[in-house]
Amino acid sequence: MPKTIFADRGLSMALETTMAGAAENPTWVAASRLGRLCIAVPAHTVWLQMRGCSRIVSSDGSFLLQRGEWIAFARDSRPELQSDRGGLTLGLVLPAIGEDPMPAYRYSFPLVGRGTLPRHERNLAMRIWRHAAQRAPSETLAATRPFLLNLTHSQQELMMQFSRCPGRSFRRKSEAFEVLQRVKLYLDGNSHRLVRNVELAAVSGYSAWYLSKIFNCVYEASPQSIACQYRLERARHLLAHTFLGITEVSAACGFSNPAIFARAFRSGYGTTASKYRKSAHRMDRTTLLTTFDVQAGAHP
Repeated sequence: MPKTIFADRGLSMALETTMAGAAENPTWVAASRLGRLCIAVPAHTVWLQMRGCSRIVSSDGSFLLQRGEWIAFARDSRPELQSDRGGLTLGLVLPAIGEDPMPAYRYSFPLVGRGTLPRHERNLAMRIWRHAAQRAPSETLAATRPFLLNLTHSQQELMMQFSRCPGRSFRRKSEAFEVLQRVKLYLDGNSHRLVRNVELAAVSGYSAWYLSKIFNCVYEASPQSIACQYRLERARHLLAHTFLGITEVSAACGFSNPAIFARAFRSGYGTTASKYRKSAHRMDRTTLLTTFDVQAGAHP
């Protein structure tokens, strides 16, 4: 199996279990100019958007990855990425073997979640990716670590939250925090609708009461409060970058009626949705979301 997979100019490619070595070897992946990548094996994946944007659909939800952003998924997320016309996304797929996935990368792999890299760090990541993709298979570990460490450097804020996670050992804290990050990512990826606590309990494997307790302890906010923030961020993005009416934006963000949306938006941003739209920068038609992205729940 090739160590590098590049889906370019509308090409669609998949990483599958039937491909030799797909479940054992780290694989460098990239998608650009309407290229599509599907990770059909249980594996930890991390993606970095170099230019343009890409839409990612996974078991955690639907995400719109914009320039400078990165996102890391757990091993059973099986993401499918679609690059836009001018997009370029770099990625790394690490195998999940047995009960202790990727032991050689445990202390350098980014925590599940998403974030942003400054421009100079993105350029460094690009150079590392290009260099690593050309290395011999025997040098995979040495080539992989610098790329991962460059991303984990941007997770200092998450490490503060990690310290508040329950558990006496580092391993216990890591397991619990990965679950919480998975729940938070799920809220992010489903910002187009209302997510119930029972659903979050099923995602986490914890009881709704215990999940709410440790979530509040780590993030200093309830799951529903974080979910509301994501939905309002999505609404603000739609107001600034689409021609959808206020009622349509309200529905696209999972609010049961426009009046509830209006109160929540004013409470969150100190202004009405209509005034915010008027004060937003002039829209660039080339950056407008498509109807498909809106319906799929793509998040800015």
